[in-house]
Order: sequence, then C-alpha cells, then structure tokens
Amino acid sequence: MIKVGIIGAGRIGHVHGESISKIVKNATVKTIADPFMNEKIEAWAKSIGVEKTTKDYHDILSDPEIEAVLICASTDQHAPVSIEALRAGKHVFCEKPIDHDVEKIKEVLAVVKETGKKYQVGFNRRFDHNFRAIHEAVKAGKGGKQQIIKITSRDPEPPP
Repeated sequence: MIKVGIIGAGRIGHVHGESISKIVKNATVKTIADPFMNEKIEAWAKSIGVEKTTKDYHDILSDPEIEAVLICASTDQHAPVSIEALRAGKHVFCEKPIDHDVEKIKEVLAVVKETGKKYQVGFNRRFDHNFRAIHEAVKAGKGGKQQIIKITSRDPEPPP
C-alpha cells in the first residue's frame, strides 16, 4: 500500500482525497496538511480514512512512510514546496501550474532531474473530449495553420 500526503485541503485537495480513498486501491492518504486546518477539514479527513491532519506540511515531508505527495496548495507555493518535497525524497503530483515564472519552473525540473523522483503536473484537460476534438481538427489541417490557440475553461460549478 502506497502512503501519500496531501498538501493543501481546499477544493482540489478534497477532490484528490476523495478520489484516492474511494478509487485508488493500492494507495491511502496518511496525512493532510493545510495551514488553515480546522475541525471541518479534520472531520472530512477522518471520514475518508486519513490517519493524521496537521497545519505544517513539513510533517508530511519528514514522514518516512509517505512515498508521494500531492501539492494542492496555492499556486505561489507549488514550485518551492515541489522542490522541498523532491529533496525530501518524495514523488510529487503537483496541481497546475508549477509556477507562472519560467525560471522557477526550470528550477523545479532541474531538481526532478537531480533527485530522479517522479513528478507529474495535474493537467486533466489533456483527456477532455473537447480538447481531443480540437487536437484532431488541428492535425487534420482544419482552420489553416495554427499559431496559437487560447482557451478559457471553467469548472461546472463554483468552489465551495
């Protein structure tokens, strides 16, 4: 059983926590960290079988039982926490984007190479049927030569 930690218990952290606990048979969420940890988050975590909650994500990074982390914190924390997690020996799933600054992204990628750990960015639109249709249309030459495609996509409902 792979033990994972979730850093950030907002909307997307909840989505990943629920998914892992209900769908992923060979993984369990051991710890959830959020600086705004409260009774509501703790109760939810307990309901999905999470062993520990904390305000300090370093508790996850220092836990030798946790093999991988999901970084669901605010965007400005993605790159620095990714680097810390990789250097702590964890595999990382990071929500998009890694950062808005290309140099910070390059820094993360250098640490991925340095540590040899697995690193995945959560960009689920890759499998969206609408995006697949656009991709196929571009490959077929429909609409001429594409220079740039700009797409705005929103969740079907507002965050809680």
